[in-house]
Amino acid sequence: MTIRFRAALACLGLAAALPAIAGGASYRLDADLHHQGHALGSATVVLEAGAPGRLQVDGDDGYALTLVVQPEGEIIRVEGTLSRPGRDDLASEPFAMLLRPGAPARMTTGTFDIGLTVEPAP
Repeated sequence: MTIRFRAALACLGLAAALPAIAGGASYRLDADLHHQGHALGSATVVLEAGAPGRLQVDGDDGYALTLVVQPEGEIIRVEGTLSRPGRDDLASEPFAMLLRPGAPARMTTGTFDIGLTVEPAP
């Protein structure tokens, strides 16, 4: 079964207030997700610092990641929420990672493995 992957940027109201704080920086975020050892999908999205964005996979194994990137000196904090819309096996589950630009990192939350790489967007 082919899973259609789509990246949707969602400016959720914070975008207007945060550019002055974050300096209007943009970041490219590469994400991949595995569930119980099976790859569910991967995508790249460009986010403004402090402004929420969303990555979503549709289908039977679908999931949604809501993400925010925020620079903190030489590292970048990525905070997110993982959910499976319409399914009861995973309530919205928050996570946070501190990443060095360009260095991939992975974490496990429940039965999901999330891989992220973030770097400044040109």
